[in-house]
Amino acid sequence: MFFSSICVSCGPDLASLRTFRVDEPQERRTNFVYSREELLALRTKGRASKTHPIPEGLPSCYRGRRAGTKLKAKRMEKCWRYKPSIPSVVIWNVNSLANKTDELVALVRNQRLYWECSLLCLAETWLTGNIPDTNVNIPGFATVTADRDARLSGKSKGGGLVLFVNIRWCNPGHVTVKERICCRDIELLAVSLRPYYMPRELSHTIA
Repeated sequence: MFFSSICVSCGPDLASLRTFRVDEPQERRTNFVYSREELLALRTKGRASKTHPIPEGLPSCYRGRRAGTKLKAKRMEKCWRYKPSIPSVVIWNVNSLANKTDELVALVRNQRLYWECSLLCLAETWLTGNIPDTNVNIPGFATVTADRDARLSGKSKGGGLVLFVNIRWCNPGHVTVKERICCRDIELLAVSLRPYYMPRELSHTIA
């Protein structure tokens, strides 16, 4: 292992700076002499952008630069996921989702309020078992539906709930339906979520 030694001797007007390695021969050791004003000028005074000339006799040290496909993929993954300080929730009474899916997709693509929302909760979807979930899917969101049961609710029209979960905020594999309730008085959809980022005091989110 190599060690460097620095010897500084100060006088009234001059200061000598001597740098050498332990294993460096005596004849190859180099002395640099600076005046008092030059040494005082080396102080940065907190200016990070200020640069100082390096004497040519000092050896240059080249540092590598972090790059590569793996690092770029990790950076892209960090940019892809986002960590909102407070999860944003959009609640919408759509009054029939089947004929408004294209409009909703356009809003998600073009308006920041929709593409960055964590949860998109829709009520009065008017969906039935005859309409598959793939017909109302939105790119970039996981879909959880709770259609109204005409036999349990006693109503043949209306109702229905849909929860769209932003996959940038929560992994679709961590979306679990806890409860679906449909009766004459209430329709309930309870979903357990585990986002990518959560406070340490919390482990799951119930929507």
